[in-house]
Amino acid sequence: MLVLNLRNIEDILKNKALKQKMPELSPYWDIWEFAVRNPSLKGLRTQTALDFLNSLKENQIKTLENYFDCPITIDKLDYRTVKNFQFSVENVEKELQKLGKIDNVVLYRKDNQLYISTWR
Repeated sequence: MLVLNLRNIEDILKNKALKQKMPELSPYWDIWEFAVRNPSLKGLRTQTALDFLNSLKENQIKTLENYFDCPITIDKLDYRTVKNFQFSVENVEKELQKLGKIDNVVLYRKDNQLYISTWR
């Protein structure tokens, strides 16, 4: 089993054969290659690798599994600092239970809608 994460995703991005097998993701490859050639863009390089990892869908994972001939799992990283939710007032208790523990929260109500923002 191969676990793709931020540590090894650049090995995938270095592979030209995979780029041809997944042309729908070629913008990620192009931006990453540009950032590799320009050392001052290290942040863009890391961000593009992370975006590529998080954008992999089921059919692209199947392509990777066929290429490497082993099962693949994706270790996605939630890098969003702020999350926004919108609930109806009638369902708020059920929806809050789905969210689980939240530390920082701000909310407001407008008519029958409840808007919640959380952050790390």
